Amino acid sequence: MFSRKPIQKFRRKTGPHSLFKESYLEEAYKMALLGFTEKMMADWWGVKENTLTFWKQKHLKFQEVLRKGRVVADSEVAKSLYMNAVTRRETVEEVHMRVIKEYDEKGKVVREIKEPVLIKVEKEVKGDVAAQKMWLSIRQRALWSEAPVKQDVTINMLNLIQAAQEAGYDLAKYSTEELLALEKLGYKSLINAKSN
Repeated sequence: MFSRKPIQKFRRKTGPHSLFKESYLEEAYKMALLGFTEKMMADWWGVKENTLTFWKQKHLKFQEVLRKGRVVADSEVAKSLYMNAVTRRETVEEVHMRVIKEYDEKGKVVREIKEPVLIKVEKEVKGDVAAQKMWLSIRQRALWSEAPVKQDVTINMLNLIQAAQEAGYDLAKYSTEELLALEKLGYKSLINAKSN
């Protein structure tokens, strides 16, 4: 008469959203600090890369910790590279031995006591040439890159900068590409005309 419907077992959904765990937030931050790629992170958690993309879209905190980890890591490295590149003064503590002498009634030294004393000393730390080259090759590629640059272009640009400085102009705010464009437009002749 009546037929029963087959009982359907409750099946738990499995998909990118259900695999996400709040504990991944801290792990993701640490991995981003260490420079993990998204593929490496996906392999770590046993998921596919597109799952990470889905997590970033659905869990804004996840996307934020990845971004923060990368920014913090990059900024710390940039700061360290910069500090390593520039000559700077640093205060360091050095241990020196202080000698205390005890004298008898006749003025002869009876005993010498040596004790360590911490003294703060300011020292000049020279910038590392390799760090300087790296910094400049990234920040001013046209002038400092290891790739061959046409010498006449570089000389013309330096002449342009020198002429601008003599005329009272500050070209420091311009990029290398903008300076090349100014040089091509004959800006040097305008500077020379104004300074005369």
